[in-house]
Amino acid sequence: MDANEVKVIRWPKEKEKRALYRDLRVFRLLVVDPASPAPICTDSREDWIRAPIVRDDFNARLTSLRVKANNFRPHIDENQVLHFENRAVPLSPAEAELLNLLIRDFGSLVHRGALFESAAVDGTRSRNTLDLRIMRIRRRIAPLGLVLRTDRVRGYALKQAEIAAGA
Repeated sequence: MDANEVKVIRWPKEKEKRALYRDLRVFRLLVVDPASPAPICTDSREDWIRAPIVRDDFNARLTSLRVKANNFRPHIDENQVLHFENRAVPLSPAEAELLNLLIRDFGSLVHRGALFESAAVDGTRSRNTLDLRIMRIRRRIAPLGLVLRTDRVRGYALKQAEIAAGA
């Protein structure tokens, strides 16, 4: 599932999907049936619009949710501190370099070769260096609700813990 994806849900007909996507922390737009009462949206990952839909209004709400989704991505500041959803952890320069590659493709696979090149220390590269840095990053990001999923042959993907567990 793309980290910036917004799910469109017919309300109240697809209320089970609303609960599922809420638990997975996915952004969602509820299209409310004209005869139904308006839903109460207390989650910043959710918005609603009433049917029949005016296309421009629908597109504006969808775009707004996509922008919010992009802002919910992890980022590293100028002091090498990783921020995600109002939490933060300091990083070493080597961790920050690897995480920048993983954040750029948040939710998607980053090939091991790209990470291997980034893990070079003083021009020296080894599989053990990369594996050690990945192990340290895993421990460092866990309190933020982030995980590194491994595809042993191809590489790693940085994801939200709940989405990674449900994927």
